Amino acid sequence: MQSRRMKSLRLWLIFAVFSVALVPTIVFLGGWWLAGPYQGTNGVFGMMGAMYRDALAGHLSALVLLFGPLLLAAIWIIAFWLRRSIGAGEAPESPQPQPGQGQ
Repeated sequence: MQSRRMKSLRLWLIFAVFSVALVPTIVFLGGWWLAGPYQGTNGVFGMMGAMYRDALAGHLSALVLLFGPLLLAAIWIIAFWLRRSIGAGEAPESPQPQPGQGQ
């Protein structure tokens, strides 16, 4: 059990690092494609620096942007776990008619 938890934690940490590293690059490329070249200094690295500074300052928009993929994965995992624990997909049993009741 311990090994499985460590593997799961390691996987989440790797996903978090990729999320924080790749999201600014994807945002930069998407903005370049939709709105044109970035007008700040140092291109993608200038935008990444500004985004990381805002996240370290506690701006909610930067934090949600950087950790959005991780948040979506966590919500998906929780929904899957809830679906399994509730037993969704199982048809409820129909009540049996009692003696003396009409059909």
